[in-house]
Amino acid sequence: MQRSKPMTLDVAPAWFVQTKYRAGITRITEPYVHPLLRASIWHLQGSDRDVFIDAGLGIASLRNSFPHLFARSPLLLLTHAHLDHAGGAYEFDDIGVHESEADEVRQPRAASLYADALCKHLGTTLNVLGSRLPPVLLDAVPEEHFDIDSFHVRAAAATQTLVENDSIDLGSRRLTVLELPGHSPGSLGFLDSESGALFTGDALYDGTLLDDLAHSSATDYRATMTHLLSLEFAVAYPGHGPPLSPRKARAICRKYLARTQEEPTTSEHA
Repeated sequence: MQRSKPMTLDVAPAWFVQTKYRAGITRITEPYVHPLLRASIWHLQGSDRDVFIDAGLGIASLRNSFPHLFARSPLLLLTHAHLDHAGGAYEFDDIGVHESEADEVRQPRAASLYADALCKHLGTTLNVLGSRLPPVLLDAVPEEHFDIDSFHVRAAAATQTLVENDSIDLGSRRLTVLELPGHSPGSLGFLDSESGALFTGDALYDGTLLDDLAHSSATDYRATMTHLLSLEFAVAYPGHGPPLSPRKARAICRKYLARTQEEPTTSEHA
């Protein structure tokens, strides 16, 4: 059901912001999106092929904003199929995702930019965030006639299904697929062993880790944290927020393990 917009939002002068980190790694974000949905879009340059890791909400065109990054038909690797990571997948011709979430990419779940509706779609009240969400999870719109009520995640074709230890060869770099379930059943990470770059999606970031969504599993999340603690890496590039040092990343893992050991497991869903 459509509703009246609670406020008039300005048109953003530019929807995306990009930040370059070490050689060949760029982070793209949507700064006018509430932090809950402001996912990191990572672009990795290889000698033979480029890769995007996640694609944002899809409410503005990555391809039109960064045509040079699409010049070599990049592969899109999805850490998982939630709207803030897979919303822009429709712009890609080659998409890799965990086999358990491929159907959701092809037939996306209901989604919303309204906080109350989104919480219902995700199967949570999101009280764990510790603060009240605004009615609309945007501070601006990408264009004058953008209709918040009509937002939905567009279908995309998953061309590759990925599992633990699959290898993705970009020429000058090679990514190893990591299964990191918990936040979602098919959450993935990607490790470049040579450079030590670890891409964690929503399995790990500096903030409230969400394990109480529909289809989340705190038990799986604990196993994922143990897995992450076993890895050697130089820097973690998370699904939300800036890069993390190994010390900070491991502290987040240990904090989660300590907290969930003390609490009863109530966040698992069928």
